[in-house]
Amino acid sequence: MTSPKIVFRINLPEHVDADEFEAFMRDRFFPAVDFRSTRIGQVTGVELWRIVEHTDQPSRTFLMEYGIEGWPTSRLPRVDDEAVLAVFETYHPYFEPIGAFTQRAVGSEASLNEAEAPVRPGR
Repeated sequence: MTSPKIVFRINLPEHVDADEFEAFMRDRFFPAVDFRSTRIGQVTGVELWRIVEHTDQPSRTFLMEYGIEGWPTSRLPRVDDEAVLAVFETYHPYFEPIGAFTQRAVGSEASLNEAEAPVRPGR
């Protein structure tokens, strides 16, 4: 079984520049995430996904996913840098915990082609 992934939906207010928020998360917030082991587990990775809208306006909605070896919680990954947290709060993000997920199957074009290959006797 794979380690759980914790997923949050992040919605930004209209007055916030979503591109600026994205750059901040990539360049300052994620590097400040604490990857040390704690009583409940250890963060193994963090990803930010931007929702694709079918309009000419860029989306103000993101998904943030982080992996954890240990007990999944509905908390954000720990950041100890007060300066980073202060800037983070200026964006006024609304976080909605979606849940904890474990990977159950993976497909790719290569694996699908293998599945369609004829079965040979003796295999």
